[in-house]
Amino acid sequence: MTAVVTAAARAVRPRDAGGDDGDARKDVGGREKAVGAKKRPNLARKSVKFVVESVLEAAENTFSLWSDVKKALRAETHGEHGHQCKRSCVEPLVWTNFLLIVPALMYYLNGFTMACAGVILSSSLSFLYHMYAEAVHWHLVADKIGALAAFASTVPHVAPLLSPIGLMVACFLVCLAFWFKHHQDHNYAVYHSLWHASIFVGQVFLTLHLDFTLLHLFA
Repeated sequence: MTAVVTAAARAVRPRDAGGDDGDARKDVGGREKAVGAKKRPNLARKSVKFVVESVLEAAENTFSLWSDVKKALRAETHGEHGHQCKRSCVEPLVWTNFLLIVPALMYYLNGFTMACAGVILSSSLSFLYHMYAEAVHWHLVADKIGALAAFASTVPHVAPLLSPIGLMVACFLVCLAFWFKHHQDHNYAVYHSLWHASIFVGQVFLTLHLDFTLLHLFA
């Protein structure tokens, strides 16, 4: 009887182990399915996030490109200081250049032909530069060349005629002119117009020391 019971027990045990193994495999498979089910939503979220970020990046790049295009168009249609590409003659930056005609006439009447030509050249090139709102680079170069020509053709010829006090006044006017120019970044239209006006005053002051001055025209 004991032998029969032992044989029956041995026959039952493998079946139980097999059942346990089957249950374990089912549990593992269930966990894998659960993990896979969790991964699929994560993958979907990552895909959506990637698409959204790509669209936003494309939109940002498009906006940046459009901004660059607008800046390029503005550079073509506006001057260095943000004005439209052509000014009116009634603007101080433009009409103050015509003031130099007066000292140029005085130089001509006193026989200083080169000084007259230098001042007229400077006035004309400065007018050209500001009439087109400082938009053309070679106009700026020409304007600086004209200013140097006016200085070189007038000051060395007239400075020896100045008295010590007159020389001090001339130096003060030069410093005042460059003070206006140095502060032109605060308000370009105002301070650069004052630069023109101070150059005019300085040139008129120099012509007062010539034989035939502006005062003789009204005497």
